[in-house]
Amino acid sequence: MVVKEPNRSNQIVVVQKAPPAPKVVKVKRCGPKKVWIKGHWKWNGRKYVWKNGHCDRKRKGKSWASGHWNKTSNGYKWNSGHWR
Repeated sequence: MVVKEPNRSNQIVVVQKAPPAPKVVKVKRCGPKKVWIKGHWKWNGRKYVWKNGHCDRKRKGKSWASGHWNKTSNGYKWNSGHWR
């Protein structure tokens, strides 16, 4: 189930089936002005697909909070990664 939040561009994704365990991957070395954003399982509406990690430009005074799946009473809910 995918629900769009009112007044936001983000979607709330809740899936009845648990996501697979994260893949074990070799982390790419990023330059000094970049940070590694780890890969994760994404729901495409029918099944989970792996989204590869990547390097992203660091944001001054910010740190990256990785996205993750949470088990809820309605299923598994995706919480998007974000800068904080």
